[in-house]
Amino acid sequence: MYGGRAAVDNGPTMEAIGRIIARMLHPDKMREYLAQHALANEYEVQELRATPVETKLRQLWSLMQSKTLFEDEAQRQADSQIARERWALIYRALGV
Repeated sequence: MYGGRAAVDNGPTMEAIGRIIARMLHPDKMREYLAQHALANEYEVQELRATPVETKLRQLWSLMQSKTLFEDEAQRQADSQIARERWALIYRALGV
């Protein structure tokens, strides 16, 4: 407890998940994946730089307007809690 409140276990961090995945993958496969990821990231950066500001703003506006398409906030929070609990179980089972 901290400050009178129970600590919340949100499951493993992204760093811990990365370590789990790294242990499961062969080093050569991991290097190949990272090289492909770097190439895709480079392409994405170039594409973003070439995109006009008007297009970026239009896309942002559309994204913000799409919030109404998704399920209600209470259900999303409940689903998120279930996912956090499952990740915490996996985290503890793997001892990470």
